[in-house]
Amino acid sequence: MEEEKILKELEQVLRIFFRNNQLSIKAETPFTEFSQWDSMAHLELITTVEKHFKTRFHFSEAAAIKCAGDIAKLLIDRMKPPKK
Repeated sequence: MEEEKILKELEQVLRIFFRNNQLSIKAETPFTEFSQWDSMAHLELITTVEKHFKTRFHFSEAAAIKCAGDIAKLLIDRMKPPKK
């Protein structure tokens, strides 16, 4: 359920980012599916997501993001309480 909630919020962020109010995503939606996708769009999207969710991704995490589910998993990991 947590992933669904994050994906819905991420979908709203992506609608603004791609200027497409009809955009619908699933966890497995690859970003390469979007015609405007290139390396610069990848960096801009990561920055947009970081600002929206008030978090930061390590370079290696950001580079590994290929689909919406990858972002959702990273965000879920950040919401977990720290291990003692």
